[in-house]
Amino acid sequence: MDEIPGKMDAVFSLPRQQIRAGKNNLIIQLSNHNSYIALKSPIHYLAIGPYNHPPNVALKNYLPSAIPLGILLVGVFYFGFQGFRQKNILEGLALPLGALFTVLQLLAEITRGLFQYEYPFQEIRLILVALFSGLTGSFLFYYIFQKFCPNIRSIYFFASLLMLQLPAVVEPSFNDKAAFAMLGPTIGAFLLTSHGIYKQKLHAKIYTVVLFVFATIIVAAPNAFLDTYYYYSVALLFIFLFWDHATLLEEKRALLRSEQKRADKLQLVLESKRENDNPSIIQISEAGKIKRINTTQIIYCQAAGDYVEIYLTGGETLLHTARLSKFEESLPSSFMRVHRSYLVNTHHILELVRETSGQGSLKLTETQTIPVSRRIMPQVRKALS
Repeated sequence: MDEIPGKMDAVFSLPRQQIRAGKNNLIIQLSNHNSYIALKSPIHYLAIGPYNHPPNVALKNYLPSAIPLGILLVGVFYFGFQGFRQKNILEGLALPLGALFTVLQLLAEITRGLFQYEYPFQEIRLILVALFSGLTGSFLFYYIFQKFCPNIRSIYFFASLLMLQLPAVVEPSFNDKAAFAMLGPTIGAFLLTSHGIYKQKLHAKIYTVVLFVFATIIVAAPNAFLDTYYYYSVALLFIFLFWDHATLLEEKRALLRSEQKRADKLQLVLESKRENDNPSIIQISEAGKIKRINTTQIIYCQAAGDYVEIYLTGGETLLHTARLSKFEESLPSSFMRVHRSYLVNTHHILELVRETSGQGSLKLTETQTIPVSRRIMPQVRKALS
C-alpha cells in the first residue's frame, strides 16, 4: 500500500546483459492497489521496441484535433452569445453547450499527449471523456427534440433520454461507455428526424441523412473514440448544425424586419390619415408675433442659422425663431429630414431624382427642388418606396 503509482504509458529499459539469443521469458509484476475504479482492461498493450517518449507518440495523433477544436470553439462563442439573446435561453444554448462538451472531451483526450501523468489520473480522464460524451449526446438530442417535437411535454424528453443513455450507464468498458453515450442520443435524434420526414418537417431529410452517417461512423468503430477522425466527424456534424441554426436565425431576423416594416408602414398610413382628418396646428414665432398654421400648408423648411424659413402653399414664406433640429420635434411624422438644412413634407413630394454624383433631389408640388444628401439618399428612397 506504500507503493508509488506508476506512470501512464510507462517505458522501462531492458538490460542487454539479461537478454539471451533465442527465446526469452519476460516476467512483469503488477499491482492494482492505487486504482480508483475496477477497469475491464487496465492494460492497453505491452510492446518491446526502440525507445520513444510516450507523450510524443500520443501528441502526434492528437495535434490534428486542433483544427476541429478551433472550429467548435468559434461556434460555442458565437452561438452561445446568440443563445443568451433568445427568449428560451436553454433552447438557444443547447447547440453551443453540446459543442462545448465536445471541446472539453477533446481537451481531456489531449492531456495524454501533453504530459506523463500517474496512472490513477487515467481513470479520472476516462470518466471525464465518457461524461462529456454523454453531455454532448444529451444536448444534441435536446436540440433535435426541440426542433422537430416542440409541442411534446418535457417529461417525454427526459424519459426518452434516460432510455437512450442506459446502455452507457451499464456498460463496464469506459471506451464503450463514451461510444454508447453518444450513439444512443444520436439514434434517438435519427428516429425523431425520420418521423419528421413522415410529418413533412422542414430540413428533416437532410438531418436524417447526416445523423445516419454519424451513427454509422460510431457503430463501425465504437472503440475509436481516442482517434482523431472521431473529432473530425463531430466537428462536421456541428458545422452542419451551426449552419442550419444560423440560417434559421437569419430567417427569423428577416421575418422580424418584414413585420417591423409592415408595422411602420401601417403606422405611417394611420398617421397620414390622422393628419388628413385632423391636421396638426403649430405655433410660429415671427418678428415678435405668434401665428398658428396648419402643418398640411407647409411644403418644406430650410435652416437659416438660428431661424427656420418655412415655405407654405401659395408661395408664402415665414421666418420662425428656432433652430431646424428643434423645430423638427414639433412636426408630425409626415415630415422627413432629407438634408442637414432641409425638412420636407412627404405629402408634397412628386419625384425623387438620383444624380450621377450619388446625391439626389426632390421635386415638390409647387415646382420647388430640394437637395438630398448622399448619406441620407438610401433612407429617403426606402421611405418613399
